[in-house]
Amino acid sequence: MIYQTIKHKIDRPSSFGWYFKPKKFRKNFIVLVFFSCLVFYLLASYLINVSEKNPYTRENSEKIAIKK
Repeated sequence: MIYQTIKHKIDRPSSFGWYFKPKKFRKNFIVLVFFSCLVFYLLASYLINVSEKNPYTRENSEKIAIKK
């Protein structure tokens, strides 16, 4: 059933949705790339902040070991 649905959508590309229509494709592709970059940037900055606050990184663990 899933295969038939995918085959049907490939046979009729207009049924794929808004991002496969050729007239709107370029604008929507730019928007899609922009938002994916934005999400990636936010995720990367969040992970960097979490790793800086983590007391068990390598440098901080060396400082903790020296204190003990």
